[in-house]
Amino acid sequence: MIPPPLFSPYPYNMQGDVINTIYPVLLRVLGSWQEVGLIDNQAIFAGQNLTLDNCHPNDAGHDLIAQNVAQAILAVSMPSI
Repeated sequence: MIPPPLFSPYPYNMQGDVINTIYPVLLRVLGSWQEVGLIDNQAIFAGQNLTLDNCHPNDAGHDLIAQNVAQAILAVSMPSI
């Protein structure tokens, strides 16, 4: 799962370029190597700062993430038993 983006000014001495650029690329590469799906919570924020502190999602951010995760789960076809 790709986390939501960090927003400037970056809190807690975090490196925005690592979290917003490098980490998502690494997760996509690892996901493709392992042939697993990936839920992208960075793209859904679409530049909206839905955080409490430029890092942790506020209620609206959590709602958006929950909808994104639920949509990804429901999109997976379950095997017949």
